[in-house]
Amino acid sequence: MYMLTLLYGFTGTSLLLIDKVTGKRVCATIEYMAPYITAEAKFLFNVGGKVIFRQVETHRDYRTTMYSNLFKVSEENPKPKTMVWQIVKGRKNLPETMCRRLRRRPPVAHGTIKVGAHKDDAISTMHSAKLPLSKPGCIIGMYLLLRLPNTGRIVSCARIRKVVPKTAAVAFFHDGVKGRIGFNQRSEYDITDVHVSLTNLRSIASGYHVHEWPVPLKFGADENICGPSKVSGHYNPFDVDIKNSPPAGKGTEDQYELGDLSGKYGKLDNSNNFVKSFTDNNLPLFGIYSIIGRSVVIHRKDGSRWICSTIVPEGTLIRTVATFKSPVIGRIVMMQDAGDRFADTQVYVELNYANGITTSTSYHAWHVHVNEICSDFNGKSCACSSAGGHFNPYNVELQGDYKSQCNPRNPLRCELGDQSGKNGRLSIRSQNGDFSRFFFTDEHLQLTGNFGVIGKSVVIHAANSGSARLACANLVLTPKRTLIVNQWYNMTSARVRGFSRFTGDVEKHQEEQAFVKIRLQNLDRQADGFHVHEFPVDPTSNFPPCSPKAVGGHFNPFDVNIKQSPPAGTGTHDQYEVGDLSGKYGKLLTGKNFVEVSGLDNFLPVRGQLSIAGRSIVIHKSDSSRWVCGNIVESIMTSRALLMEARAMFTSGPVRGYIHLAQYRYPNGRLSDTSIVVNLNPAPGVPKSSCHNWHVHVTPVKPDGDVMNGCLSAGPHYNPFHVNVKEGYDECKFENPWRCELGDSSGKHGCYDIGGGKRFYTDVNLPLRGKYGVIGRSFVIHVANKGAARYVCANIRGRSFLQMHSKISVYKIFSKFVKSGFIFLYSYEAEFIQSLVSKVKGYLASYFNFTYRYIDDVLSINNPKFTDYLSSIYPSELEVKETTETNNSASYLDVMLSYDTGGHMNTLLYDKRDDFNSSITNFPFLSSNIPSSPAYGVFISQLIRYARASTKYTDFVLRAGRLSDKHLSQGYVCDRLTSSLRKFYGR
Repeated sequence: MYMLTLLYGFTGTSLLLIDKVTGKRVCATIEYMAPYITAEAKFLFNVGGKVIFRQVETHRDYRTTMYSNLFKVSEENPKPKTMVWQIVKGRKNLPETMCRRLRRRPPVAHGTIKVGAHKDDAISTMHSAKLPLSKPGCIIGMYLLLRLPNTGRIVSCARIRKVVPKTAAVAFFHDGVKGRIGFNQRSEYDITDVHVSLTNLRSIASGYHVHEWPVPLKFGADENICGPSKVSGHYNPFDVDIKNSPPAGKGTEDQYELGDLSGKYGKLDNSNNFVKSFTDNNLPLFGIYSIIGRSVVIHRKDGSRWICSTIVPEGTLIRTVATFKSPVIGRIVMMQDAGDRFADTQVYVELNYANGITTSTSYHAWHVHVNEICSDFNGKSCACSSAGGHFNPYNVELQGDYKSQCNPRNPLRCELGDQSGKNGRLSIRSQNGDFSRFFFTDEHLQLTGNFGVIGKSVVIHAANSGSARLACANLVLTPKRTLIVNQWYNMTSARVRGFSRFTGDVEKHQEEQAFVKIRLQNLDRQADGFHVHEFPVDPTSNFPPCSPKAVGGHFNPFDVNIKQSPPAGTGTHDQYEVGDLSGKYGKLLTGKNFVEVSGLDNFLPVRGQLSIAGRSIVIHKSDSSRWVCGNIVESIMTSRALLMEARAMFTSGPVRGYIHLAQYRYPNGRLSDTSIVVNLNPAPGVPKSSCHNWHVHVTPVKPDGDVMNGCLSAGPHYNPFHVNVKEGYDECKFENPWRCELGDSSGKHGCYDIGGGKRFYTDVNLPLRGKYGVIGRSFVIHVANKGAARYVCANIRGRSFLQMHSKISVYKIFSKFVKSGFIFLYSYEAEFIQSLVSKVKGYLASYFNFTYRYIDDVLSINNPKFTDYLSSIYPSELEVKETTETNNSASYLDVMLSYDTGGHMNTLLYDKRDDFNSSITNFPFLSSNIPSSPAYGVFISQLIRYARASTKYTDFVLRAGRLSDKHLSQGYVCDRLTSSLRKFYGR
């Protein structure tokens, strides 16, 4: 390494060395040996490209260097142009398409700049001592304007944003190995600092590398999630031939594969604990070659793969998923920093076929399109033609040189939604029949903001660059999911109170992790172990609530032998049963009366086939006996989700029992996974039988269960996505549920033994309500040993959605003292809920999660128990009268609530005067003595009120039209009303 000391004027330039023999070039930027502040102005509208600002962090008097690479994006035949640049102040979130709002701002600084016809045509460097990147006079947060030199017309603008340093890490907590590899990079123009800290390697480890894909969720005990089909090979985007690489640790970073960490830094051979730091000039955290979201694999000495984990960024991410169901199955996952819509977006793709195609197809174009297509509850067309055109909010020109200029190295020349142009085309299905997988870092894909893609759709086109639309799916926001246990049932006397909370760490890429918080009191120093158990507590059961018959054994999907697990709290989480919380975390409860702890569980999924949602937690005593238990349920206070439940009761024929289904619906219409409890036994005199296939069928059966008719009235299997069951259907399995018919429960979860005991499953593709809901259909159990004949059947019946009760009439004290009335009624309500808890009926209390009262009006949503318990809540001298007209609609305060046929709740403004055709006016006449401005202000305030109350735009428009007519009839001026309406719409 050589260090050159140059004059001040050379900083910000580069040095190029050329080998006279080979012609090989080596270059480096000349900068101070000090940390730099970096800022960026990214141009997206009319002009594309970036202007980068760099200044030494510790010396604000040092000059700032401007690097620019700007080019035309909105002209069919672009020509280079010299423009005037100005730096001006402006509001923070101004859309890039509305730059002209800045036209009257006085410039802080100005000059001229070249804009090329294409990228790299007009690269330039400028230096200025008047563009500080720190206070005072800091230009970060201001706007860089581009104007035409003659007319002064604003062509484009970009906000100057500080480039925030990126920190990422890969955490290892596998097979006894603990530690992490941390990565830090200040900007894409700085080196990456790497810190390795690993313990208990036991001289097993050798090479370690960044691999192409993130680590997937594990489904089977013997599954190798570090294998080539799961995380692919070494990350090598520059196609370095490893045969030409120097021995490990002897060369420069560019001589190795980008992801070959052990090649660059040396191997881990013969180490137990390894702690070292390195710097790397070829390991970016920014841009299309970023390692964030990929994985690191540690190999054994023989080269085989040992342990692996995903590289996770620091901070909070936002995540959206497009799930494909027909004819393509799979998902496209997009993740971006929640606080920066201009940050890089990581895109992970996994795709396969469900229509019987058994070969790989390639060169599929794919794009984000403008419109949302159908979903469970929106009633829109499911055809991919309803997705509209490509999402191109910046009006990028598509003629001329678009095809040659839009490419992965030039994403700002592409439509924002042109994923194949920015990242390359896709193949569907791998050569060995597995899912095809891809991972990209997209520099030009906003998930949120004015031009965010969440709520739009992704369309995959036909193979070989065909234009026909093959498959499509909506981009749906994935919310953080929180599960909680806060209702406890006792086996023996206990006073335990508190909660255990599990939050899915979806924003950190790894779906198997959960952040756990436990707060328990009144343990009386009796508690010891605590575990997730297989089944939920059923308070109506004849068995003790926490007994093996009620909740089963520990949740142990990977069949871990507990005799081989390390002592509690000393090993890594994969060395214990998934549900063995006290084994993983240590004996936190032992000898305690009060416990409050929190931390990360490396494998405790809150979503997916191995989710703990719907199961239970059991706390044991020090003698290992079961003491108290509680169900793991959705934290609806966090998600505002609605619980939907359904049950198929088998009451006739050779089988007795039930199949119970539970699912949550979130405010955005998204559905959770469905929890299934199956508990079927032979009827008296009928022997037990094994391995029955079971399915949801299309139609309900006759009231007697249609057993005598062979359950033929149930129709065929429910297969709304037309999954091909004749070719390749052996791919339908637990790990690949989207390849199954929606109703093929045995394909997704396995056959069922009647009389073999209760079973619990989590189904990721079994909606209860909506377009593809199974409520109103039927379950058919087929004959034993996977036979095809129909054995017994039952209809799937759901619970009603909405009830409304209002007008509690009380004594005169209520009308005189409103606050006292509140306390008066609250005392009865609180006493009622407390009595349910003390009587171990907490499951009933959960029905009242969506029961509300305001003075004398009560709203009860999805609560079939309210009417039954009215007499237990309020004293007999109070009259409680139900005023609901239908089961699907009700008015509460000033809002009308209703459920449509798809189960979607809609709201609109409710005005009692409409019911009585009253002409009472509560808006001011202009002829009154009040000034006119407040009167027109009333118009806007009412529009805001209507908008907040209406879920449908048509309801808002109707109400706004009536309001306008009313105001015009009262003498309001049409032009001023129109102006007010424009202000309301922000125009």
